[in-house]
Amino acid sequence: MATIEIVIRLMKTDLQSVMVMLFWLGLTFTLLLVSYLSKQGSERHQAIFKTLSLSRGMQTAAWLVLILSDTEPHWICFLASGILLFGGLYFETRTLLCLVSKPSKKKRSFLDGCAAAALILLIFSFVRIGAITDHFFMLGVFFCLIVLLPGPVLMLRRGGSPLKIIIGASYTLLFLFCVYGVIQLNIPQMPEFLPPPLIGDLIRILFVEISFIGGLGIVLIAKEDSDAHIQELAFRDPLTGLHNRRFFMEEARTVLSDCARDKAEASLIFIDIDHFKKINDEHGHHFGDTVLRDFSAVLKLIYRPLDLSCRYGGEEFLLLLPRADSGEALNAALRLLDYCRSSRFPSKPGFSYTVSAGIASGVPRSNSVDELQELIEKADKALYRAKAAGRDRAEIFGESERG
Repeated sequence: MATIEIVIRLMKTDLQSVMVMLFWLGLTFTLLLVSYLSKQGSERHQAIFKTLSLSRGMQTAAWLVLILSDTEPHWICFLASGILLFGGLYFETRTLLCLVSKPSKKKRSFLDGCAAAALILLIFSFVRIGAITDHFFMLGVFFCLIVLLPGPVLMLRRGGSPLKIIIGASYTLLFLFCVYGVIQLNIPQMPEFLPPPLIGDLIRILFVEISFIGGLGIVLIAKEDSDAHIQELAFRDPLTGLHNRRFFMEEARTVLSDCARDKAEASLIFIDIDHFKKINDEHGHHFGDTVLRDFSAVLKLIYRPLDLSCRYGGEEFLLLLPRADSGEALNAALRLLDYCRSSRFPSKPGFSYTVSAGIASGVPRSNSVDELQELIEKADKALYRAKAAGRDRAEIFGESERG
């Protein structure tokens, strides 16, 4: 009991003091964001931080209006602060939504329409129309709170980082407590799970918490996403979007190690675009890049989620198929050849291209670099034979090529 009493005592908050604290926190954070924006180069992050700056600016203005009002604010002041606070929270939750997904224009329009409807309902709720005013006001506030939920709730989805989950949970708790408070005030016969004063204290504490960790957390999430993007770029070929050679060589060793442990066969396909130099000479390097991008898209059509691919260099590509024998690899290579023959380009109606492929298969003995390199060399020999035989074909490394 003593512990519960201490917790309740620590939760006691004074509304006026909390509003003053929220004002200064909001003002400071808004100024910091504006300063940060002057040096921020990322276009996406600029858009996010501009929205967040607008959000915090509106919330700060809302607290200022209430602080400067009398103890019993005039209904116009109350209305103005309500509109500013809802608008600020809406733009803040829109920021959360943009951080976890890229909503389409249609979805954004729908959310904006819901927010506009909620705002209109909130404004009309201040019109004095007798006994139903309070109920209409509660309905307006309830609708506003529901509109604010999609952004925080999406932060809680599976696969999110711990940072996103903490921030999403904080916002969600705030809005749910507010919804519960509105329902409790509007439906007297509803059972009280928590007394109204305690609900008020919780809401004020969550507002202070969100004012701090919400703003800072959004900046940290943007930094987290930016770091992940930079790391992804370090492992991908910028032209084709496939993994680069360095990443492939590191990951392939892990794949081969798994196959060696289970005594499972693995196959490697070495692929080369036929006459690629001629394509560059006759059609230009820009179109050559288009062909490379088209091939990478075709390659993604044939490989399984457990397969590993990369741009090995120039017009050469590797595809590693764990737990696949030479027959399965040949089928994959033949499908690849067929897709490439069928590729068409709007800018060059009569143009088509082909590829050649060499296949090497076997049960790995270990995950060593030497063994991976040996597999690549075998596939390269099979590729050379495919080219010597006329190109646009796939060959399997055979016994005659050993030694």
